[in-house]
Amino acid sequence: MRGYVRRMMTTWVNDGDQAAYDLGLELISEIRMDRSDLEQQEEAIKSLGSLLQSQGDIVPAPEPGTIGTIHEIGAALDEIGASERPRLITEAAIRVWRGQQTQWGGAEENLVKAQDILDNLRDAGLHLGVEQPLAVIGTVLTSAVGFTKIARSTFEFTPVEDA
Repeated sequence: MRGYVRRMMTTWVNDGDQAAYDLGLELISEIRMDRSDLEQQEEAIKSLGSLLQSQGDIVPAPEPGTIGTIHEIGAALDEIGASERPRLITEAAIRVWRGQQTQWGGAEENLVKAQDILDNLRDAGLHLGVEQPLAVIGTVLTSAVGFTKIARSTFEFTPVEDA
């Protein structure tokens, strides 16, 4: 996400009502263009996926956004034991944070979302073995060093420097 609302709010605070309103119209246009571009990219990716599937031994994955039961997910992944959860969740959160760092920075570069952490763990072949994994991730990060909860399932990470 590009922080459209944040840009509008910053303009409102710094430049006033009219500037924020005018920017809002530009942002809506930008969002529509981005949405169109993303839809085109999605269709291209689907086409490439179909081509790949027709040419090889590809095992179709579930459609993105569909979530299996904990037992279906867990059957294909290694379950993380309760004693290992805090360490592995924190490590995954830091991997997600590192993956979003850019040389230019950005308003949301230090924000880590619980869903991204869960996806990172699953990509690593791990699963938490709980009914509400996002809640467990939130609980762990609430007490983890360097993480500050700023919104539901969203944490700000500030790296801790070694003393």
